[in-house]
Amino acid sequence: MTGDRLIVQARTELLIIAKKIGTLVIVTGVMVQENWKGPYNTIMAHRWRLVTVGRPKDSAIVHAIDEYRRRLEPWQPLDWEVTTEIGYRPGQENEVLEREARTLFKHIASPDFVILLDITGEQLTSWDFSRRMQRYQEQGARLSFVTGGSLGVARRVRERADWRWSLSVLTLPHALAQLVAVEQIYRAFSILHHHPYHKA
Repeated sequence: MTGDRLIVQARTELLIIAKKIGTLVIVTGVMVQENWKGPYNTIMAHRWRLVTVGRPKDSAIVHAIDEYRRRLEPWQPLDWEVTTEIGYRPGQENEVLEREARTLFKHIASPDFVILLDITGEQLTSWDFSRRMQRYQEQGARLSFVTGGSLGVARRVRERADWRWSLSVLTLPHALAQLVAVEQIYRAFSILHHHPYHKA
C-alpha cells in the first residue's frame, strides 16, 4: 500500500478495504466515495442482512428503508430478505409462530450473529450502538437483524439470538420498527464516518 491510493480486494461476500483515502473505486457494485476517510484502517465486512417477517404495506416506508440501505452501501452493505407473514385466527398463534420460525431459520446461517429486535432487549444510545456496530464490522461478523411479525417470534428464535436489541420501551408499529432499525444502522455509520447526517 503506497501513497494515498485506495486498495480494495473483493473475496465473494468479504470486502477488505485498507487505507480508506483515495479516488473513486467501484467494486462488485459497491461505490467507495472519493476522499472517503474513516476512523480505522482496515474493514473486513460481510454483507449484513435485515430479515423481516412481512414487508410494510406503506410504499413510503419501503422507499425510506431502501433509501437508507442505498446510503449504507459504501460503508456496510445491508441486504433485505422478507419472509411471509401468516394470517391467523384466535387459537392459532403458537402454530403460526412456529411456521414463521421455520421460514426465518431458512434465512439464518449457522455462523450468523443474530440481532433480534425485541422490546425486552437492551437499549443503547446511538453513540453506543455505533461503537457496537464498529466492533462487529472490525471482527468481520456476519450480522442478521431479525424482526418478527405482529405476533413477535417463537421462543426458539429468541433463544437463537446472540443479542436482543430494543429500539424503545414504547410499542411501535411493525413497519415503523423496521424503518427505525435501518435508520439507526445508517446513523451509526454516519457517526463512525463523521458524516453530518447525525447532526442534522
